[in-house]
Amino acid sequence: MVLATAIVLMAFLSIVVTRAYHDSMWRAAFETVAMGDAEEALIAKLGPPTAREKPDKLYPGYATENCVAPCVERLWYESLIPGVEAWSISLGSDRRVLERYHWSSP
Repeated sequence: MVLATAIVLMAFLSIVVTRAYHDSMWRAAFETVAMGDAEEALIAKLGPPTAREKPDKLYPGYATENCVAPCVERLWYESLIPGVEAWSISLGSDRRVLERYHWSSP
């Protein structure tokens, strides 16, 4: 029983540390993303997004409007605690950055 508890605790701590690392990495890398950057460059800087939003389905928790033309997809990088902080980057049909936004709850 003690071993199982220790394993669960270690797994939980590993997840928290990994997500905290990603949050700090995203904060720094997000500032280097420029309008017109290619999706490949974006992924190289930030890594894979935690979610991808298509124009027909709003990603819950942050945006109040869907990604609309010329946006074809919005990439999300969500903080450790959902609903508190996230970074979004909108891509056009040429898969280049149209808009970026840092979302945070007061």
